[in-house]
Amino acid sequence: MSPPYQQLGRGHPWQSGFVKRFPWPGISALFGAILCVVASAVVLRSSNGTRTDLWPAENHTFQPAVFLALFSALANTLLRFALQEGCAITWWREVIKGKSIADLHRYWFYGASAKASLTSGKHFNKVALGCLLTTIVVIDGPLLQRASTITTVSLAGAVTLSVSLSPDPLPFGFSGLYMTRAYDINLFTPAFASVFREFNSNSAIKLNHTGCGGVCNTTVTAAGFDQRCTTTQLPYNISEEAGDIYDVGSIVIWFDGEFDSSVIQVNTTFKPDSGCTGQLVATTCDLQVATVEYHVIITNDTVTLAARPSTVNDTIELQYPAREAAGLGVWPSTIGGIAFAAGNLYTSNVTLEETGVLAVQATGPMSYTYIASDQQSYGTCDMSWTDPTADVLAAIRQMTFRSAISLSNGTTQQTVQATDFTTYTVYVSDFAYLGGAVTLIILNTCVLFPLFLGWWHLGRTTSLSPIEVAKAFRAPLLRDSDCNGDIDMLLEETGFRKARYGVVNEQELTPIDAVSAHLDDNEGGMETIRQRLEIARLGSVSLPFEGHTYRD
Repeated sequence: MSPPYQQLGRGHPWQSGFVKRFPWPGISALFGAILCVVASAVVLRSSNGTRTDLWPAENHTFQPAVFLALFSALANTLLRFALQEGCAITWWREVIKGKSIADLHRYWFYGASAKASLTSGKHFNKVALGCLLTTIVVIDGPLLQRASTITTVSLAGAVTLSVSLSPDPLPFGFSGLYMTRAYDINLFTPAFASVFREFNSNSAIKLNHTGCGGVCNTTVTAAGFDQRCTTTQLPYNISEEAGDIYDVGSIVIWFDGEFDSSVIQVNTTFKPDSGCTGQLVATTCDLQVATVEYHVIITNDTVTLAARPSTVNDTIELQYPAREAAGLGVWPSTIGGIAFAAGNLYTSNVTLEETGVLAVQATGPMSYTYIASDQQSYGTCDMSWTDPTADVLAAIRQMTFRSAISLSNGTTQQTVQATDFTTYTVYVSDFAYLGGAVTLIILNTCVLFPLFLGWWHLGRTTSLSPIEVAKAFRAPLLRDSDCNGDIDMLLEETGFRKARYGVVNEQELTPIDAVSAHLDDNEGGMETIRQRLEIARLGSVSLPFEGHTYRD
């Protein structure tokens, strides 16, 4: 049998006031949401333009998106909590002022259901507005996370490099060998043969260096050629008579070590335009042995030669090696092997022969490598070619540079200034997305704050606990507890009681007719049992019957 209900202690007085009833949890939640916005702004501001391997600290890196997701989730949680706290204060303020039961239901229901708030119609109120904005504010998460992205940037800085590269001229007899009296190179030296194989296979050029952390642009000194070129024009007239042959292109690399062992001459001719008459372009370049500057790009241990600007003179000093001799036996040549290699790669002759069509008769790669016409012009005067000169000079330049590297070691160091372009991955902040998220959170905070207004009129800490609300409606099960106690006090007094929802039987005396009022109590009426559904003491409640109707 349940223990008799007794009121525990004395009741608590009604104590209102601005400070006494200040809603610290709810207002703190609103303030915390604003702090989350500030923290998100700090994250985006501090990470913007910062390397990904240095933020927030060099040895402790995290993506800003992680922090932004946490701050967004925390802000949304705090706003939802503030909505619940504000709804409780608003509900009790409204019931103190006096409202219909339907209105009291709506103040509770709109705070708990976004759907109900959206469909509230003419009953729309500040609680419904707060609930809708608190539901919508969750999109601040995607906005904040999109506010931080990653991009790649290249930062330039001045550095000093130590480069293993000999600035000396190529040694006598470095590249080729004569084996007859004809002054024609017959073989490469073993040292240059290795250089040529790497060039011909387009192997990466390796250069030992220190001091470059990324991609470095610099200028180094090594053996090379001073280039002096002249260009003229030669007229042509293709009459297309049977059997006629017309010269339209050539590449000739000339070297005579006996006459001048310091010069390689490159001669090119090509037909640049369509048409049966016009001007061939003829270029002659004298390459004089020299010490020159090379503009290079260093990446890791690989070096790339930058294109040589035609307007820049990169020659430091001209060199004049001794005249060379040839004859029976093996005779060395310093640059003859380089000329021999270029000749074998590029020497060409292109002619057109009238055979019903203008047939291309050619030796070497120029005819097919530098053809510029479309296929419809083949066999006609409209065939044209591009200038091969730059490619020939670049090949000779690169073979010479590779030769200088092959002659370098740890004792041939150059100290040069360079521009180091280091590529980093950095964070980029888009503050437009931050602005969108801030607007949502601040607007939500401004809408929720009015739900707390009037807290100073309340006489105790309130909630929307069903126990506290039931107590205010004088539920029999709670009737003998403190009527001004907060939920913690109510639970302390009544929390041990066992409750159940179901059928409660109540006996009552029902009059038989109007005359029964003159009869005594034992004869003037009859006892009936009235059944209703309610929450009551566990022992006095039974289960409802299927299909039975109950009324209070």
